[in-house]
Amino acid sequence: MDQNTWIYVIIGVLLVAVLAVFILKHINTKPSKVTKSNVDLDKLFVAIGGKDNFISCLANGSKVTFELKDIKAISQDGLKALGASGIVASKSKVTVIFGKSSESLVNEIKQTL
Repeated sequence: MDQNTWIYVIIGVLLVAVLAVFILKHINTKPSKVTKSNVDLDKLFVAIGGKDNFISCLANGSKVTFELKDIKAISQDGLKALGASGIVASKSKVTVIFGKSSESLVNEIKQTL
Protein backbone atom coordinates (compact mmCIF):
# COMPACT_ATOMS: atom_id res chain seq x y z
CA MET A 1 0.00 0.00 0.00
CA ASP A 2 1.15 3.45 -0.73
CA GLN A 3 1.18 6.41 1.67
CA ASN A 4 -2.15 7.94 0.51
CA THR A 5 -4.01 4.70 1.19
CA TRP A 6 -2.80 4.66 4.82
CA ILE A 7 -3.93 8.24 5.32
CA TYR A 8 -7.42 7.39 4.01
CA VAL A 9 -7.62 4.33 6.27
CA ILE A 10 -6.64 6.36 9.35
CA ILE A 11 -9.13 9.13 8.51
CA GLY A 12 -11.88 6.55 7.99
CA VAL A 13 -11.20 4.87 11.33
CA LEU A 14 -11.22 8.23 13.11
CA LEU A 15 -14.53 9.22 11.49
CA VAL A 16 -16.14 5.93 12.49
CA ALA A 17 -14.91 6.38 16.09
CA VAL A 18 -16.23 9.95 16.31
CA LEU A 19 -19.60 8.92 14.87
CA ALA A 20 -19.85 5.98 17.27
CA VAL A 21 -19.18 8.20 20.31
CA PHE A 22 -21.72 10.78 19.08
CA ILE A 23 -24.41 8.17 18.48
CA LEU A 24 -23.85 6.41 21.82
CA LYS A 25 -24.10 9.67 23.77
CA HIS A 26 -27.42 10.56 22.18
CA ILE A 27 -28.93 7.08 22.52
CA ASN A 28 -28.32 6.98 26.28
CA THR A 29 -29.93 10.33 27.07
CA LYS A 30 -33.42 9.97 28.43
CA PRO A 31 -35.94 12.77 28.16
CA SER A 32 -36.78 14.18 31.57
CA LYS A 33 -40.27 13.49 32.77
CA VAL A 34 -42.29 16.51 33.78
CA THR A 35 -44.36 15.58 36.77
CA LYS A 36 -46.83 17.58 38.76
CA SER A 37 -46.65 17.57 42.52
CA ASN A 38 -49.72 16.58 44.49
CA VAL A 39 -49.22 19.39 47.00
CA ASP A 40 -51.90 22.08 47.30
CA LEU A 41 -49.93 25.34 47.04
CA ASP A 42 -52.51 27.39 48.96
CA LYS A 43 -52.31 25.00 51.91
CA LEU A 44 -48.51 24.95 51.63
CA PHE A 45 -48.29 28.73 51.90
CA VAL A 46 -50.60 28.65 54.92
CA ALA A 47 -48.37 25.99 56.52
CA ILE A 48 -45.21 28.09 56.03
CA GLY A 49 -46.81 31.22 57.41
CA GLY A 50 -48.23 32.81 54.28
CA LYS A 51 -46.80 34.27 51.09
CA ASP A 52 -45.57 37.29 53.04
CA ASN A 53 -43.37 35.04 55.16
CA PHE A 54 -41.82 33.36 52.10
CA ILE A 55 -38.42 34.57 50.80
CA SER A 56 -37.17 31.75 48.53
CA CYS A 57 -37.11 28.00 48.01
CA LEU A 58 -34.65 25.48 46.60
CA ALA A 59 -35.04 21.81 45.68
CA ASN A 60 -32.25 19.41 46.51
CA GLY A 61 -33.10 15.83 45.64
CA SER A 62 -36.10 14.83 47.71
CA LYS A 63 -35.93 17.94 49.93
CA VAL A 64 -37.25 21.47 49.59
CA THR A 65 -35.56 24.21 51.57
CA PHE A 66 -37.66 27.28 52.31
CA GLU A 67 -36.05 30.52 53.41
CA LEU A 68 -38.56 32.36 55.60
CA LYS A 69 -38.80 35.71 57.38
CA ASP A 70 -40.26 34.23 60.57
CA ILE A 71 -39.46 30.60 61.28
CA LYS A 72 -41.96 30.50 64.18
CA ALA A 73 -44.88 30.97 61.77
CA ILE A 74 -44.62 27.48 60.24
CA SER A 75 -47.09 24.73 61.02
CA GLN A 76 -45.33 21.38 61.20
CA ASP A 77 -48.66 19.58 61.40
CA GLY A 78 -49.82 21.44 58.28
CA LEU A 79 -46.67 20.43 56.39
CA LYS A 80 -47.05 16.80 57.46
CA ALA A 81 -50.69 16.85 56.34
CA LEU A 82 -49.44 17.91 52.88
CA GLY A 83 -47.24 14.81 52.66
CA ALA A 84 -43.97 15.89 54.25
CA SER A 85 -42.13 12.93 55.70
CA GLY A 86 -39.62 15.04 57.61
CA ILE A 87 -39.11 18.64 58.70
CA VAL A 88 -35.90 20.28 59.90
CA ALA A 89 -35.99 23.91 61.02
CA SER A 90 -33.03 26.22 61.62
CA LYS A 91 -32.70 29.99 62.14
CA SER A 92 -34.32 31.22 58.94
CA LYS A 93 -34.72 28.05 56.87
CA VAL A 94 -36.98 25.03 56.93
CA THR A 95 -36.05 21.87 55.05
CA VAL A 96 -39.02 19.67 54.21
CA ILE A 97 -38.80 16.19 52.69
CA PHE A 98 -41.47 15.83 50.02
CA GLY A 99 -39.91 12.95 48.07
CA LYS A 100 -39.81 12.69 44.30
CA SER A 101 -42.13 15.64 43.75
CA SER A 102 -39.73 18.19 45.28
CA GLU A 103 -38.34 19.51 41.99
CA SER A 104 -41.78 19.92 40.44
CA LEU A 105 -43.10 21.52 43.63
CA VAL A 106 -40.38 24.19 43.56
CA ASN A 107 -41.10 24.83 39.88
CA GLU A 108 -44.81 25.26 40.65
CA ILE A 109 -44.04 27.65 43.51
CA LYS A 110 -41.78 29.77 41.33
CA GLN A 111 -44.41 29.90 38.57
CA THR A 112 -47.06 30.97 41.10
CA LEU A 113 -45.00 33.82 42.53
